[in-house]
Amino acid sequence: MNNPSTTHKPDTTAAATDVAEFIGELDGGQFERMASIAMSETAAAVVDSERKGKVTIILQF
Repeated sequence: MNNPSTTHKPDTTAAATDVAEFIGELDGGQFERMASIAMSETAAAVVDSERKGKVTIILQF
């Protein structure tokens, strides 16, 4: 039976990505700017139309 206090868990913080830094560095900061504009425009359209909005971001590596 596994004892949770003795089970080895990998150090997940060692490979953790600083998401804010990562997004800020994509395409020299242009991705962050474009995403901000897309979210702002979508939010404004949601308020104006009283309907749901959606911004889809696909990252492919």
